[in-house]
Order: sequence, then structure tokens, then C-alpha cells
Amino acid sequence: MVTLRPPTLTVLKKDLGRYAWAWISLLIMALLHILVFGTGFGMTEGALSSTLAFLVPLLFTVFPFVLIPLVVQEETLSDPDAYWLTRPIPRLAILGAKILFCIIVVVGIGVIRESVTLVLNGGASRLPHALAAVAAGAGLAAAGTAMQSILRNPLGSPFT
Repeated sequence: MVTLRPPTLTVLKKDLGRYAWAWISLLIMALLHILVFGTGFGMTEGALSSTLAFLVPLLFTVFPFVLIPLVVQEETLSDPDAYWLTRPIPRLAILGAKILFCIIVVVGIGVIRESVTLVLNGGASRLPHALAAVAAGAGLAAAGTAMQSILRNPLGSPFT
């Protein structure tokens, strides 16, 4: 069982402060998503409504691909001259804090956004589509992992 130690919480608090722009941007995008897909605004005919209906999901899809590398690569864990070597915070604590930050910001805000949209729509759910997408992604990940191990690709090993 993994326990959160004070260094992990210290790094997490630092990241939440440093990347406040990111989670505030995600919250604003979540509010726009709720406005477009959870209220009658999305049903109106208009340029603003259709533009938001296109841009908000696109931004939600692209944003994690920008945010996660920024957060994780801020403090390189593998570089011999990495900053963490000069301070008493273990590598795993830093990595755990980075993963926890990404889960809280990206997944947490997404779950809240979809939950509020679901409640506002009176139960009309996109949950079956989301579960199918998760199952498809998991299947592709498992197939890719199996293919890498069968073909003995050295780049697919956990040591590279």
C-alpha cells in the first residue's frame, strides 16, 4: 500500500501553486462544457454555440498532452545533475507527487465536469460511449504491450 509522505505532499502543493493557470484553465473549460452540453445553450442555433461545441472538447483532449509533460519534465528524474539529487526528497516521492497532480487535475476535473453535465441532462448519459472508449483504449494498450514483448523490442522494456 502506498502512503502519502510529507515530501510528496510538499511537491504536490508546490505543483498546484505553480500550475494554477492549468487547473484554473481546465475549470473554465469545464464550465464552458457544462454550459454547452448540460444546458439549453448548446441546443440553440448560433455561431457561438457551435464554435464552443467544437472547441471545448478539442481543448479538453489536447490540454493533458501539453500539461502532463510540462509537469513531469519540470524536474527530470533520470538526469544525473537533476535538482532532486541536491535536496532530501526521494525520487519516488517526486514521481508520486507528479502522478497525483496529473490525476487530480486532469482526471478529477473531467469526472466532475461529466458528472455535472449528466445531472443537468436529467440522466441522459454518454457513459456507455465513455466506457466503450476506455475498454478500447485498454485493449489497444494490452495488444501493444504484448506485441512489444513478443517482438522483443528493447525500446519497449521498462529499463529504457
